Amino acid sequence: YNGSPYTGGNGVTYAGFVNGEGLAVLDGSLTYSGSSQGAVDAGSYVITPGGLRGSNYTITFRDGMLTISPEVVVPQARTAAPVQLPPPVAITPISYLLPTMPPPVVATTANASASGAPLAPAVSVSEGVSIQLVTLPTLQSAGIVSVKVRQEGRPTQGSILSIPLPEEVKTAVKGENRETVTVADGSALPGWLRYDQETKTFVATDVTTDALPLNLIITAGSSSWIVEISREK
Repeated sequence: YNGSPYTGGNGVTYAGFVNGEGLAVLDGSLTYSGSSQGAVDAGSYVITPGGLRGSNYTITFRDGMLTISPEVVVPQARTAAPVQLPPPVAITPISYLLPTMPPPVVATTANASASGAPLAPAVSVSEGVSIQLVTLPTLQSAGIVSVKVRQEGRPTQGSILSIPLPEEVKTAVKGENRETVTVADGSALPGWLRYDQETKTFVATDVTTDALPLNLIITAGSSSWIVEISREK
């Protein structure tokens, strides 16, 4: 409420145009009527739009409402009388002698977590190879399994090398229906290497001297692992 008579409206919305047409296909000018025009006192009033017509459309106008709220009178705040505070009390500081404490001992671990943090060096040893789960997979990255072929286990022509996956990987892969194993570039495993899906073990036979290093990818469901096979230096 501001004491001035109300005129006009607050705009309208349109619905029902077809074939990409819009307001441009209508003739006339938007007008407003109803009990809202000239309203001054607090209350509710009708705003009736009109004035538009179209050769291809039948226009239905729907009334709106004008609400005039009473003027809000804000009372003037009174000035409070000053409060007399008591004089401050003097406080004599007291000194304490704290005992000297030894420095804290911080124990740092490298346990695995779902975030793919490095694992503690838990290395399993098969005949001729050392196998370590380096990281667990995350939603953004694959887990890593490191396989080192030891000096006495270097693959040669006619030798057979068994590389079982770590237990953590076996457990994760075992519950998945879809399991694929390829070389890191997406190609099939070389002829000298096969994967036993039942035991989750790689078996290398008649490995040539230039076959390593070799990176493999195991995908099971939404998780994947990179198996890095290389010679121990």
